[in-house]
Amino acid sequence: MKNIKILYILSLLLFVFNINAQNSQIPQAFYFQAFAADENGQALGNQAIGIELKIIQSAPTGTVVYTETHDALTNPVGAIDLMVGMGTIGSGTFTDIDWGEGPYFMEVSMDKTGGTNYELMGISQFLAVPYAYRALNLRGPQGAQGAQGPT
Repeated sequence: MKNIKILYILSLLLFVFNINAQNSQIPQAFYFQAFAADENGQALGNQAIGIELKIIQSAPTGTVVYTETHDALTNPVGAIDLMVGMGTIGSGTFTDIDWGEGPYFMEVSMDKTGGTNYELMGISQFLAVPYAYRALNLRGPQGAQGAQGPT
């Protein structure tokens, strides 16, 4: 019985350390929410749709640096929530995007039947939030060596 309690405590400790290690990782993705509607503006509620996302550098007609697709299911009012960076990759590498070399734009295309016959829905410029990924590669100047502390 004592061995079982020790094993239980060790398992809990490993679980806690595992959670802390996972929390220290910055997700390489960002949320995107959209509403799907038909040509008449009627919500496509509870429907499977196909989404293609392209990240484009410099201008709306610039260089496509990354593409991915998602098979999504809309909620009753036609909303979808996606994690850009976690879809099925078509081209490029999400983590290789140099957000400091913008501007960047995202092109959104949809197939309302759930397939891959995508129709362009629009292109929007990224503003502030995704550029925070640039901070992952920044290094400030080296400071002076501090005093040696007690052992």
